[in-house]
Amino acid sequence: MAQHTENEPPYILVVLAGDQASQNAAAIANELVSRRAHVIRRSPHELLGDEDYRGRAVVLFGHGLANGLGPASDSLATLSPEDIGRFFSGSRVFAFACSTLAQRKVQSIGARAIEACVDTFVGFDGPIKALTIDGWPNAQRLAYHTAALAMIEAFLDGEDDRNHLAKRGLDAADRATAPGLENMGNVVDVMVALDQLHLRIAVMRKSRL
Repeated sequence: MAQHTENEPPYILVVLAGDQASQNAAAIANELVSRRAHVIRRSPHELLGDEDYRGRAVVLFGHGLANGLGPASDSLATLSPEDIGRFFSGSRVFAFACSTLAQRKVQSIGARAIEACVDTFVGFDGPIKALTIDGWPNAQRLAYHTAALAMIEAFLDGEDDRNHLAKRGLDAADRATAPGLENMGNVVDVMVALDQLHLRIAVMRKSRL
């Protein structure tokens, strides 16, 4: 786990919102900012400026597409993995987007971002179901939001161990006491519990060899 200090530079937040699903994710981003206000918000266009973002903690919200992240499920990618590596070389990146580290893919978005010089990439091995959250019971929506925020905040505190991130999300969801998700803390495989919330966390790091 990396060490976090109060003197660290602000984290970078990029939100790609273009449909209902990404708007649901943007609501989580807004809640994050209300809790973690030491932030620089940027649009993809603003990343093209002269500011150096290398080595920062970065949180990205959007859709996981075939060739990167975009604002809608039927859009073109706004940020390719190579863009992510170019803008955030040496950085720790958390992508709140579907299937950015899907094991079934030959080369995932996260793997390509690592090849493009991102240091650590945290994403999800599968869909995160923001599209369907509007139809969920309020208690389950609360558990989803609480778990997502807990994992992102743990990441911003320097945590990038997959199991520790999963446990933080599970504990937060458990405290939300959503109907149908009771006693999640007693589940041996925490990833099974997080699957119920469609938040299967995954981590990839650049090889140190």
